[in-house]
Amino acid sequence: MKRDKFESLTSIVSRNLINNPVSARLSRQTQLLRHVKTALGPTISAHCLGASITDSTLTVTLDSPTWATRLHLQQQHVVTIIQEKENQTIHDIKTRVRQTPKISIEDISQDNHEPSVATTHLDEIKRKLNR
Repeated sequence: MKRDKFESLTSIVSRNLINNPVSARLSRQTQLLRHVKTALGPTISAHCLGASITDSTLTVTLDSPTWATRLHLQQQHVVTIIQEKENQTIHDIKTRVRQTPKISIEDISQDNHEPSVATTHLDEIKRKLNR
């Protein structure tokens, strides 16, 4: 068989990704998030979890209320950058906070946790096998 009769897998995947509306939307979301993080600067952008624009409102999700407050302090700067980069009018910025759980070493030590059902079940099987 001749090689030129078959389209490469890479070219098929690339073509389908380019023509896929979900892929296009994901690409726009990724680009918006990149622009928002650039506008926020390195300190706040490390705490930015997501961004979207709906009806001229930019919604930014951050990991704590502290960073949401910091964003509001530089709101006009962020609006200017996003309007320029995204070529969209922004009338308002909303913030959402989605806190990530903080886990300490004490939380993961076995002394502070009850054994899991699986561990208890395995221990029971081991005892029966050793009889």
